[in-house]
Amino acid sequence: MNDVDLDVLVAQCQALITEWEGYASRAFVNAERESDPMGKRLIEHGAMCHFNCAQALKKAIQASPLLQTSATQEADRT
Repeated sequence: MNDVDLDVLVAQCQALITEWEGYASRAFVNAERESDPMGKRLIEHGAMCHFNCAQALKKAIQASPLLQTSATQEADRT
């Protein structure tokens, strides 16, 4: 895999992390507005699933020296 492929992979992963974190954040806000306790729990469960996935993907990027180097370079460009 060359540097360009890694850069694209890291950018796609970071976009997915942002998407999942955004979904989780919005779901937590929506859960606060839910009057039904079971509905609130269901919404919070979905939020936690997305949040946990985002954290796992972040951790995977940080654990990979090859991806971490590419992620650092990507962050420096922005």
